[in-house]
Amino acid sequence: MKRQNKEYAGRGLTIDLENDALSDFIQTWYLELMCLLPAVLMLAGLTWVVIMDSYIQKNRKRTMLILCALVFSLIAQNYAENLLALGEPRVMLRRIVAAYGYIVRPMSCCFS
Repeated sequence: MKRQNKEYAGRGLTIDLENDALSDFIQTWYLELMCLLPAVLMLAGLTWVVIMDSYIQKNRKRTMLILCALVFSLIAQNYAENLLALGEPRVMLRRIVAAYGYIVRPMSCCFS
């Protein structure tokens, strides 16, 4: 069965959806991905500035790059944990991802 065209986020973006799974994915995650994008772009910009700045001392630059990598990994960990919470119960994998988050959060505070 073919679905009708749908309009997303009031911007006139229409997609002809034939697959129900794709439609459900877009409806569920479109706004979450749009909220996540600015944070990831700001962190990518900060990483680029830290790499390119020649006035930052080498040890401070390494510390700032480690912090950027830890924050990137925490964003991915949080997103993965949310995905694992919604679908089929994969308890062991979700606990491993949650444990990673609990380990990395205090480390990111120690570096700052």
